[in-house]
Amino acid sequence: MAKARKDPFDVELDERQEHRLANDLANELDYALQAIQEKLRQNEDSWQKYEAGRAAHGRDWPWPGAADLTSYIAVEKTDALHARIMRTIFTEPIWTVEGWGSNAERAPIVEEFHQWKAEDERLQGFVDRAALSSLVETMGILEVSEKADLRKERRMRRLKIQTHADQTWMLGDDNKPLLAQNEAGEYIDAEGEEPFAETVVDQVIRVNGGPEYQVLLEKDFLLLPAHARERKDIWGFAKRFWRRVPELHELQARGIYKNVDDLGESGDRQPDEADDRAHQSIALQEGASAEKELWELLIRRDLDGDGLEEWYLVTISAEKRTLLRLKYDDPEIGQRRYILFIPFPRVDRVGGYSFIGDKLYTLIEEHTGQRNMIADRSVLAINAPMKRVIGSAWDPYDQPWGPGAIIDVRDPNELTPVTVPDVPASAIERERTTLQAAERVSGLNDIALGVQSQGDRTLGENQMVFAQSTVRMDLVVHRIQEAMEDLGQIRNTIWERALKHKPAEAAQRVIDNLTNRGVADKIQNKQITADLLRGPWRFKPRGSVDTADIMGNRQDFNGLMQSLVGLAKVNPSIAMLLQQPRAAKALLEWCLRVYRAPDRQAFLGTPLQEPQPPQPAGAPAPAPGQPAQPDIIGQLAGLLPPAGPQPPTGGMHG
Repeated sequence: MAKARKDPFDVELDERQEHRLANDLANELDYALQAIQEKLRQNEDSWQKYEAGRAAHGRDWPWPGAADLTSYIAVEKTDALHARIMRTIFTEPIWTVEGWGSNAERAPIVEEFHQWKAEDERLQGFVDRAALSSLVETMGILEVSEKADLRKERRMRRLKIQTHADQTWMLGDDNKPLLAQNEAGEYIDAEGEEPFAETVVDQVIRVNGGPEYQVLLEKDFLLLPAHARERKDIWGFAKRFWRRVPELHELQARGIYKNVDDLGESGDRQPDEADDRAHQSIALQEGASAEKELWELLIRRDLDGDGLEEWYLVTISAEKRTLLRLKYDDPEIGQRRYILFIPFPRVDRVGGYSFIGDKLYTLIEEHTGQRNMIADRSVLAINAPMKRVIGSAWDPYDQPWGPGAIIDVRDPNELTPVTVPDVPASAIERERTTLQAAERVSGLNDIALGVQSQGDRTLGENQMVFAQSTVRMDLVVHRIQEAMEDLGQIRNTIWERALKHKPAEAAQRVIDNLTNRGVADKIQNKQITADLLRGPWRFKPRGSVDTADIMGNRQDFNGLMQSLVGLAKVNPSIAMLLQQPRAAKALLEWCLRVYRAPDRQAFLGTPLQEPQPPQPAGAPAPAPGQPAQPDIIGQLAGLLPPAGPQPPTGGMHG
C-alpha cells in the first residue's frame, strides 16, 4: 500500500468550517488575554521587585541624586522559600513508588529508573525555574511533552517501479529501474500485480525519545476559559511560541503544517517589558530571522460531529486567523501536559496568589519608602547644605566646598551650614516594625533565613519559633508536591511509550541499588523494558520539611542511639533485638544518610552480604564464599552491651 503523505488535519473541514473555527479560537485567545491584562501587569511589577530594579523612573525626586533604593524583602523572602522548596522536593529518590497487587514487587525498579532518568534529563533545573516562577507570579507552568527522535531503520521492502504508458519499466541512467515516489518524496509499496523491486531501504522514522520540558511564563500561557474556578471547568490550554518563517515552510513540506503562505514573510516578534528589563534587544525581523507568533492549543471540542468532545492539538496564528494544524491528542497522555505549581491557591480561581505581588506587596512598598527616607535624611545630616548671604563674595564654582578647601568670606556669618537633625529613632523603629511584619506574613524569620537574629531570645524560644515556621512551610511544600505527583505519572507514561521502541540499558548504579533491594533478578541483560514500567503506580514525593533539615535528622539519630543504649541496659531482650542483622543494617543506613557518607554501598554491601547474627560457640563455620560478617552494631563504637546477664564490674572473680 502506498504510504500517504502526512496530513496536518485529522478532521476533514471545508473552507467555511476551517475559517469559522480559526475565528472562534482567535477570539477566545483575545478574550483570555484581555481578562489577564491586570494580572500580567502585576507579574511584571513583581519581577521588577524581585530583581530589585529601580522603581523611581518618572517620579519627581526631591533633588538631583536623591536616593532611589528598593526593598530587599522580595528577594530575601522569595529566595529563602524557594530554597526550602527545592531542598525538600529533590531528595534521593525524588519519588517513593507504590504499586498494587502483583505490581508491587516491581515498584523498586520503577523508582530507581525514574531517579536515574530524572538526573539525566536535568529535571531539577526545570522544576527549579517553575518553582521560582510560582512564587513571583501567581503560578508556575511546566510543560511536559514527548521528545521526538529521528532514527534510521533498514528493512526489506517491495517497492513499486515506475512504468511507461505501455507498462514497460522506466530505467535510470545506470540502467536500473526507477522507483516510484509520492509527493513527499517517499517510496511507494507495490500493490497486487504491480511491478516491484525488492530492495533494502534506509528509512528515517520518528520515535519517542522520552520526556522534554519547558518552563512557561503566564504571559505566554492561557487557561480557557480564564475565569474557570475548578480544573474540571477548563476546556483548553494555550501556549504562545515563535517560529522562524523558513522553519515553518520546512514543516509544511514535511506535512506537519499547512496554510503557512497565508502568514506572510514579515516577523511578528516585538520586545516586551521583560526584554527591556534585561536590556535585551530583538533580532532583525526580516528574511531568515523573521519569526511568526503562533499559539498551540489543547482544546476539548466536538469537531468530527459524533456528539462526543475529544481533545485536539491545534496550532493557530491568532493575528492572521489561520489554522496550521488540527490533530487528535494522544489519549494515553490526554490533557495532562501542563503541570501547574500553585503554592498559594485561590478559592475563586484555578490560579493562585503571588508571593510577592499579593502577600508582600504593600510591605515592600512601605519598606522601599522608608529606606529612601532614611537614606535621604542621612545624606542631609552628613553633608548639610550651606546658607550663603545674598551678595556674598564666595562662588562655589570658583572655590568648591570640600576637605582642605579655602573659602574667602568678608564676614563669618556670610557662610553658615544648615542644621539638619539626624535620622530620628522613630524612623529606624518604623523600619524594624515593617521587617517584623514581613516575617509574620511570609512565615520566614531570621533563623529560618539563616540570619543572626537581632532579638534577645533564648535557645528554647528560637527553637519554638523555627518549629512553627516549619509548619507553615510544610503546607506550601505539600502544595508543590501535588504537582510533583502528576509529573511522576506523566513521565512514567512517556517513558513506557519510549521503551516500546528501544529498551534502556540500566546504569551500573541502578543495577547495584536494585541488587541491594533484592529485585535485580527481574531485569534481563540490564535492560529496562516498557513491561517493567507498566502498571498502576503512585508517585509519592519522598522529601518533606523534616527530612530536609539535615541537622535535625542528625540530632534525632544521636538521640535515638542514646535511648537505645539506655533501653538495652535496662532490658536485655531489647539488646538481643538490636543484634539482628536487619535492625543493625537499618541503623547503619540511617547513620550514613544523615552524615552524608559518599559511598553507602561500601558499608551496606548487597543482599548476598547480609550480616550474620552472632554464632554460638561450636557452631559450624560459614560456607565457602560466604565469610561471616561482624556485628554492625558493635562497629558503631560499641554502644550496645552484649545480650544476656552481665558479670559485675571491678574486683576478682572466681
